[in-house]
Amino acid sequence: MMKLNVFRICLPLFSLSMPLLVSQEAFGQALFPSNVRFELLNRVAVVDSLQPGFYVPVPLAAVISDGLQGVPAAGLVHSGYSVIDPDGKVAVLSLTIVARRPNITAAEDQMLLQKGYLSGAGNYTGNTSTVSMDVSLVSNPAEEARLRKLLKLPKVIQAGASLPLQIRWESRDGREIYNWLTKPDGLKFVLRYPLVISGMVKVDDFLPVDKRNAWWNALASGGSTLEFKEGVIPVAIDLLRSCGGLSSNASLLRMSQYEGLQLSRTISFLNKITKHGPSGMTFIERDDLLGPAWDSSDVASILQTVAAPELEAGAVFMVKPELVKDLSGTSKGLEGLIASP
Repeated sequence: MMKLNVFRICLPLFSLSMPLLVSQEAFGQALFPSNVRFELLNRVAVVDSLQPGFYVPVPLAAVISDGLQGVPAAGLVHSGYSVIDPDGKVAVLSLTIVARRPNITAAEDQMLLQKGYLSGAGNYTGNTSTVSMDVSLVSNPAEEARLRKLLKLPKVIQAGASLPLQIRWESRDGREIYNWLTKPDGLKFVLRYPLVISGMVKVDDFLPVDKRNAWWNALASGGSTLEFKEGVIPVAIDLLRSCGGLSSNASLLRMSQYEGLQLSRTISFLNKITKHGPSGMTFIERDDLLGPAWDSSDVASILQTVAAPELEAGAVFMVKPELVKDLSGTSKGLEGLIASP
C-alpha cells in the first residue's frame, strides 16, 4: 500500500482562540446590511457586494400619486419670495404619497445592465402588507422633529393606500427651503418594512480549480494529503488569500463585506471535505479539494432588514417645475424661492 505523503500546515498569524471570536453565521449575515443601495429614484435595490452584482425592483416604494390627467398630486405655492407680498413670506408644500410597487421601464433595465448588474439574479422576501412612513431631514433635526409632529408621523399605512400631506412654512429663508428640496440631506419621506434580499453566489468565481491546485502544490509539493491542527478557519483564510479573494491586510476582524462572504463559503467548503484520522489527526485530501465537493452556486442572504427607499420631496419639482407657483400664478420652479422680488 502506498504511504500517504502528509504535510503539516501551520499558520502562526492566527491564534487558536481567534476563530471563536466570530461565528461562521456572522460572516454570512451580520457583515452585509450596508451593501444595498437604491437607484432610479429609489425604485431599484442594487447589491454590488457580490460579483457580479444584481438588482431587483423594490416591493414597495413611496411615490407621488397620480392626479388628474396623469399630473402628479404635488404642488408648492409660495408668496413673498419672487413677488413682494406685504403679508410676508409663506410657502405651502402639498403632496399625496402612495406606497406601491414601482414600474421599471425597459430603458431603465437596459441602463442597469450596461452598468454590469444582472437582472433576475436576486430576489426579495418580506411582509409588505403594512408599512410605516416617516419623515427625514438630516440637515435640520429641529425642523425634522417639527414636521414629524405636524404630520403625525411615523404612521402605518396600507400598501396601495394614499396619504395626503401638507407642510406650511412662514417667514423661512427661501434658500433654506430650496436646499431642503434639492440637496441629498434634504426633506425625504421614508417607508420602513422588513425585507430580505438574497442572491446567488458562484463559488468558482473566487475559488477556481486552477488556483486551488496551485495553492495545494505550493504547500504539499505533490503530496496527496494536508494535515492541520488549528481548525479550518486559518486554512480557509490562507486558501482564499492565495486565490486572490482576500487582500493582503485582511484579517478576521478587518475585511470587506464581500471578503467576509467569500470566507464564509470557503469555511463551509473545507468543513465538508475535512476528515479525522487516528490520534486526532485532521486533514484534507487533494482529490476532495479539487473535486466537485460543493454546488456550483449557493444562496447568500445579503440583507435582513432595511429602511426601504426614500422619496425625495423636491424631486418631482426638479422634473416638473410647472408644479411650483408664486403668488401671481407664474411658474418659476424652485428657483423662485431664491429669486429677488
